[in-house]
Amino acid sequence: MQATYDKLLSSTTCAQTAEQASDVQLACIRALPIQEFREATGGGMTGLVADGDLLDVGSALDAYKKGNWVKVPHLIGSNTDEGWSFGARGANTTEQTKALLAGLVPSEHLDALLRLYPDVPALGCPFNTGDLQPSAAGAVDFFSSAEMPSGLQNKRVAAIVGDVMLAAGPRWLAQVASREVAVFKYRFNHVPYSTSSGVQDYVGHFVEVPYVFNLQNDETAFWKEHGCTATYLGPGAPTGDRSLGIAMSRAWASFIATGDPNEANVPGQTHWPPYSEGARNLVWQTRGSVVENDVSWDLFPPPPDDQKTDSLERIIERRGSSSL
Repeated sequence: MQATYDKLLSSTTCAQTAEQASDVQLACIRALPIQEFREATGGGMTGLVADGDLLDVGSALDAYKKGNWVKVPHLIGSNTDEGWSFGARGANTTEQTKALLAGLVPSEHLDALLRLYPDVPALGCPFNTGDLQPSAAGAVDFFSSAEMPSGLQNKRVAAIVGDVMLAAGPRWLAQVASREVAVFKYRFNHVPYSTSSGVQDYVGHFVEVPYVFNLQNDETAFWKEHGCTATYLGPGAPTGDRSLGIAMSRAWASFIATGDPNEANVPGQTHWPPYSEGARNLVWQTRGSVVENDVSWDLFPPPPDDQKTDSLERIIERRGSSSL
């Protein structure tokens, strides 16, 4: 929190109060013109902060563990290569990988986690790309737009970051919530034919959103100007992409209206089984959406001396009993 506060202070005209008392700094921040405040705080995302006063609740994780959540159907999931959108770049050794992960994984779990994710590029993220090391040339950070350096362990880092940040959570939530309500889990596995942020050859973060909304307005210039990632799906877009947008948007609308995405009226659409029936995902893709076993998607099997479970399950275990 202190770092966030310091950044806010330094990004506004209140920087001149940096050496003054905290009450002077706060008074300055509270008196800022709203436009200046928005410009200083609108460059990223933030979440709820449970301070024990204004917001006197625990985390969402605690709420689900205690059963303090609204018992309604859930539709959750993630994209295949989420980690490539967020994973820090530049690691060429395991020690450098540890340094890049230090802010994400508690130190007491780091060595064990790295054992689950060996330095094997063919297993890394972007997945299903073999030993190919995607070029970092032209690659930029998802949030800051800063250029990203190359690194022999970039795919290893990306796999870990994606699983910890965006894959383990939905699986854990599906396991917990499906005991009481209908849960429909997905994996988006389609590389868009184009995005306003440039051509990419992986299924990164957010790229499914235009398909969920079946984006018909071609406002590519606006998206580029404002740093948005979007894919036009109206007339002129490839047939496969347009069909995927229709199927996904109807499934989401059906879920919102009925609690079941299978009432979408899309001829030939693959049936989406609830997670309680075998822990399965619907894999959305243009070459034919399919149903997969959720655990089979985990490309990192346990090492030979620990046959307990796969890597995502190990992350879930640690997340449930620690700060990971």
